[in-house]
Amino acid sequence: MFKKMRILTLLCALVVYVQSYADPSISGYFNTEYFDKETSEPYYDMHHFNIMIAHEIGKFRMFAELEFEHAPSQVDGGVNSRGKILSERAWGEFNHNNYFNVRMGQMLNGTLYQQNHYPSITPNIARPQLVKKIFDGDLEGIRFFGDIGYGLKYEVEKGQAPGTTDKKHLGFALSYGLNAGGVDVEVTARSATYHTAGAGADTDPTATGFELNLNWKDLTIWAESAAKTNTDESVDATGTYAILSYEFDLGKPGTLTPFYLHDSFHDKPATTDAIVKSGIGLTYRPEPQISIKLENLSTAEYDSVEATSQWGIGFVYFYN
Repeated sequence: MFKKMRILTLLCALVVYVQSYADPSISGYFNTEYFDKETSEPYYDMHHFNIMIAHEIGKFRMFAELEFEHAPSQVDGGVNSRGKILSERAWGEFNHNNYFNVRMGQMLNGTLYQQNHYPSITPNIARPQLVKKIFDGDLEGIRFFGDIGYGLKYEVEKGQAPGTTDKKHLGFALSYGLNAGGVDVEVTARSATYHTAGAGADTDPTATGFELNLNWKDLTIWAESAAKTNTDESVDATGTYAILSYEFDLGKPGTLTPFYLHDSFHDKPATTDAIVKSGIGLTYRPEPQISIKLENLSTAEYDSVEATSQWGIGFVYFYN
């Protein structure tokens, strides 16, 4: 408890200092949720309180994202201490030009969902299963990125899992984007290799994935398909998801976005069957910074686990 209070005090002092002596951009969000699943007791989750600080000097940029996650709660007479105070991202960047940029520090992986995972952006509540399970969620290291030309973009990154020097990472990505007839499309191919110190080469997993980001007027489609394997087959996982959403502009009352989610994940060493989920829901935004979400997520029967259904309600407040 005292350790968390010290961290909280330091974070607050950082925010006050930066705001007083510089000209930063400070923003963030709060989101809370309620879940009712057939096979368990309903529960509330104060999911995030987030503070983002950004600052630029010429071609240099700094960004930090601090989070308070999952406030400790009482469950069945015991205390659930899963609450966390953590640095989600903290990096410095040099933007030379459109073609060559360097970022160093702690950063999220570049996959489509991770880069758009904020609850003020995503229409859904439940995160697709493959997120952070195929490609590691974040990286402490260096990333080179930029445009190649003709709609092509690249990423090259090298580093380690945050907080450790034992798990190394090397990743590449190539994206192609175009606009045709009012349709914006970006497709990405991605690959990463991971090495744990002291482990044999046959246990080093390689992740590969493909992504689609399509926008046509008020219609949006996000899709990813990825796999992670190694030579001795101790790691063998595949996942695919697609999110289809359409935003209706209601005028002064705000916007209403219905969505559909299809989500499949198969960790072959752990389960015989793939875990397949499908979801439908609505996101209502009375203001651009406010989101109210309703979602029904169904999980099909797999192995000896019965099919289940879950309702979720979410509230998101983005500030800047």
